[in-house]
Amino acid sequence: MKKILSSILVFIMLVGCVFTLASCSRPELDLATAKSNLEAKGFTVILQTNKDYLSEGIVQKLTAYDGLYSDEGQYLNIIVFDNTKTAKIALEEQEIIKKQSKENLEYQIELTEHLLKTYRDELSTSEIADYEDDIKEYEDALATYDDEFILGRKGKTIWYGTKLAIEASNGK
Repeated sequence: MKKILSSILVFIMLVGCVFTLASCSRPELDLATAKSNLEAKGFTVILQTNKDYLSEGIVQKLTAYDGLYSDEGQYLNIIVFDNTKTAKIALEEQEIIKKQSKENLEYQIELTEHLLKTYRDELSTSEIADYEDDIKEYEDALATYDDEFILGRKGKTIWYGTKLAIEASNGK
């Protein structure tokens, strides 16, 4: 009886894992194809394959963005490492960065609300409106943060970026 119950539980856990992994967005992992797809969608793409210009442990790196600078708008980074252990550690670093960025949004909301409440009497109507707009933007960004900022790993490859850039890498 214990064996049957344990087998059923293992099966349920495996099915859950498959659905969890299948639901995650994954970019095109062939970097040449991803580069081509992203450029077709108007992204600026840098594909680095020369080990002389890459950090230790990195074999290839693709950086793509659609804004004037790489830290605004839609973006995607795909990094291929020389081993799985390095890829796992690099992904952990990106998970920490994601968590810190989300906490920073929460802090910005708290601070802006505090400033608005504390100094409302000293602010002009337009300044109050600016603070309220900032709060709304922070709240909107926070509400969609987990869905919009995606990261993952497959073998020696990690990726992190926005959902739209990941979809663009697949030609969508």
